[in-house]
Parts: sequence; structure tokens; C-alpha cells
Amino acid sequence: MVFLEANACGKPVIGGNAGGVPDAIVNGKSGILVDGESVEAVAMEVIRLLRDEGLSFQMGNFGRERALTFDWERKAVEFEAVCEKVAGR
Repeated sequence: MVFLEANACGKPVIGGNAGGVPDAIVNGKSGILVDGESVEAVAMEVIRLLRDEGLSFQMGNFGRERALTFDWERKAVEFEAVCEKVAGR
């Protein structure tokens, strides 16, 4: 959730390419996936985002728009539609 919360605030994110992290980060769009055990890889991407304000801004905006699709009301409507489809309505 922390990656989506940061994206919701318009911030690009950097996360380890393991576990559920790749589900939260669209690599190259809302943030960057790296080898989370590599200090060098993390540092390199932090520096890249700090130096490239345009890239940071672009990823932050994409992330914010994507995070808005995860709101509970929208998910409830999607769930209801799936239930109705399964029920044959």
C-alpha cells in the first residue's frame, strides 16, 4: 500500500522487484523496480529521479492517476458487476 499511497500524492516510487511490489508499481510509468537487495541499484535510481525532474514529474502524475483507480467505491462497483455476471443477470 505504501507505493500506491506515495503515488496518490504524486510521487514516483522505487521498489524491490519481489513479492507484491511489482503489482503496485508499473515499472517505468509510476516508478522503478530494482533489485531490492542491491544498494547500488537503489541509489542509482534515487539519483536518477532527483536529477531528472521531468521524469519524476511524469511518473508522479501517472502514479496519481493510477492510484485513483484503486478507490473502494470503484472496487465495490466492479465487484458487484462480477457478482451479477456470475449470477447470470
